[in-house]
Amino acid sequence: LKEPSSEMIAAVAGALGIGLGGLLGGIADELNQRSLPIRRPVGPVLMAA
Repeated sequence: LKEPSSEMIAAVAGALGIGLGGLLGGIADELNQRSLPIRRPVGPVLMAA
């Protein structure tokens, strides 16, 4: 049996008139374009040995 969430995602893709692969590819492209700032620790840092 399929998970209900996968059926909902497929329904959204169908409502948008695109295939599931196109929807997921668009989401992946959007996430890859967003740049997250690199957070570096400030002050002393304890490193595991």
